[in-house]
Amino acid sequence: MLTRFISLRIRLLIIFLIFSIIIIVVASIGFWFYNKSSNISTIAVNLENVLVKTFQVIKLEQDFFDYETTNEDFYITGTSDYIKKHKKLAEEVNQDLYALVNFKEIKELNLDQNLIETEAKKILHEIQSYENSFDQLVRLTHELGFKSYGIKGKMAKQLSTLETLSPNLSQINFLKLKQYERDYQLLKDLAYAQKLENLCNTWQSGIALATNLSPDIKTQAISLLKNYLKTFKEVVGLEQKIGLTNKKGLKQELRGYADNIAGFTQGFVSRVNRRAESIGNNFEYIFVVMVIATLILSILMSIYFSMIITRPIVKLSKFIHKTVNSNFSENLTFIQNNSKDEVGRLTRNFNRMLQEMRRQLNEIKEQSVALEYQNEELNKVNELSHASETHLKKLNTVKDKLLTILSHDLRSPFNTIKGFLQVLLHHIDGFSKEEILHFAEDMDKAVQRVIDLLENLLQWSLIQTDDFEFQPEEIDVQVIIDENIALYEKSALEKHITIMVHPFAQTFVKADKNMLNFVLRNLISNAIKFTNSEASIELFVEVGQEFTIVTIADKGVGIRPESLEKIFSPEIHLSTKGTANEKGTGFGLILSKEFVEKNDGKLEIESQVGEGTQVKFSLKTVNTMEMI
Repeated sequence: MLTRFISLRIRLLIIFLIFSIIIIVVASIGFWFYNKSSNISTIAVNLENVLVKTFQVIKLEQDFFDYETTNEDFYITGTSDYIKKHKKLAEEVNQDLYALVNFKEIKELNLDQNLIETEAKKILHEIQSYENSFDQLVRLTHELGFKSYGIKGKMAKQLSTLETLSPNLSQINFLKLKQYERDYQLLKDLAYAQKLENLCNTWQSGIALATNLSPDIKTQAISLLKNYLKTFKEVVGLEQKIGLTNKKGLKQELRGYADNIAGFTQGFVSRVNRRAESIGNNFEYIFVVMVIATLILSILMSIYFSMIITRPIVKLSKFIHKTVNSNFSENLTFIQNNSKDEVGRLTRNFNRMLQEMRRQLNEIKEQSVALEYQNEELNKVNELSHASETHLKKLNTVKDKLLTILSHDLRSPFNTIKGFLQVLLHHIDGFSKEEILHFAEDMDKAVQRVIDLLENLLQWSLIQTDDFEFQPEEIDVQVIIDENIALYEKSALEKHITIMVHPFAQTFVKADKNMLNFVLRNLISNAIKFTNSEASIELFVEVGQEFTIVTIADKGVGIRPESLEKIFSPEIHLSTKGTANEKGTGFGLILSKEFVEKNDGKLEIESQVGEGTQVKFSLKTVNTMEMI
């Protein structure tokens, strides 16, 4: 009952505080787990670095023997980059091991500290022994020398000096000496060293007993052989210490230290990593359990608090939904809520708002009925006004065009007729009957041109104002083409022009007959007008499933590209004289295109100056099965 007197704001604040505390606790534990995991990861990375550096130290030692023992700079300076890198890495391994042993987190892994220190000291001792052996090995290698350096260089000089005395000595012994030395250097077999020593001793005895050598040469040769043998024995001794001639020596000792270091380090790293992994898994398990427990607690608390907070809100929401669906019906009873919190106040305010809305809705309904009646009346007036305006605009456009054409095209033929009449009126006695007949024919042509122009203008104006009577019917294409060609046979014969109709299958089209007659007459007339004498006009019919295409092609003068672009524009009036100075109205093609489009077809023109013009128009094909 106490919750009824606690405001919604305080309830939400309490919930927020509880969830904030839970989040802070979980975040703190998560941060602690993360910190521990990070430390464990750091230990693992550092251990891996120690292991990697250990292998790098061993690799540098191998690289030194592979590359630096044959590098003259090493024997000149006594050091090399490999030696410096080797020492630096060995020191880093020592430092890293000391740091790991004293690292606070590694002590928290619950490992035996004495065992860790013992293993670390064992590794450090092996590294120190390894470094001492490596330093001694480097020193002996430098002392041994290469080419002209060290003891080998000294031995090479002694052999070279002995070679200068070879003309006085036995060439066979000298060559054997060089052969034994070379075989030993290649095979590192002590048998060849023993053979070389025996040869030197035998050769010295031979030189001492030789009668063909002077005492000075004998003394010098024996001294050189003794020194050479002594130097050779030093080389053999050093190589044995180094371990080049047997499986003992410093190199084998160094390899043992390296294997021990690698083995001890890997074992140490493995133990620490296993323990770190175990602790990490425990951390993850504990953290997952805590997160799951927190989620369950949060869900339970959310359900509990949501029921307390949302129950009155859900009740109000359902009532609002019911009220809206009932169109604010007056039959609904108001919802009761005596709570003093925000939801209770909201419910009471909603009840007052609903009461006021019902009153205003009743007023709106009464006013809307009156407005609907007024809107209907206004819509009727607007429709009539719009229709009148559209019709007036069309009439005005037709009027302007008619005035333009009348002022331009009617003036010319009437001026011609007037000129003929003036001449006949004042000078009729001066003309013969044939000349008067010629004047009459010209005036007849001018009058006919005026009649054609007026007929075209009448047709065009009817189309523009939608007053043209459109009566589509099924038309036999062959019949209507033949009828219209017959009308212009005389005009074609006068210019010696042949009209050729290519054969085609019988077909019917759906079109207005008067419009189609006009289109054919206009196109055939234009073809005759702009075709030169002794030429031909071809007519093709292509029957398609949906459309039938009629093509009228002439070999006349053609149309310029700039005129072709403007030929269908009513605003630009084009009228060109024919090849025999025939005059046209300049309006036929525009009407033809509009008539074809009125019948759901298309009209297109292709033309090239000097080669002729090709006009195509299409009309809907009538299916013969439908006719049956």
